[in-house]
Amino acid sequence: MRLRSGSSLIAITASFWMLIFIGLFPIQILQAQSVLPGDPPFYPNPNSDKLIVFIHGVNGDPTGTWTHKDAKFFWPKELSKDPSFQNADVLSFGYKSECGPTLIISEIAKNLELTLNKLMETQNYKSLEFVAHSMGGLVT
Repeated sequence: MRLRSGSSLIAITASFWMLIFIGLFPIQILQAQSVLPGDPPFYPNPNSDKLIVFIHGVNGDPTGTWTHKDAKFFWPKELSKDPSFQNADVLSFGYKSECGPTLIISEIAKNLELTLNKLMETQNYKSLEFVAHSMGGLVT
């Protein structure tokens, strides 16, 4: 199949991003910062048996991604106050997501795993639910 120059640029760009996502191209993510209980983006509820984890995407952060700019409505915090979710702890996991030379997606996922394991040392969750945006879905 013969590609026109515009089509070949699209094909090359798509291939480039696919290589990044599967970890074969050396674009990496800067240092991850995990959030542990007591840090601002963690909202525990008494007697919770569920953990809801928000994970932002590329160029996002654990608070800005989930905050309505005008209303200053922070979804994880508001969700934790909703009576329908009184049995859930809510965590907004964060990592630096600018391009650079440090962590790849699998390393961010490992940091997430370590954070979740730390939480599960003190709480016996029956379910774990993710709300992910963009690259956050790849991290999970």
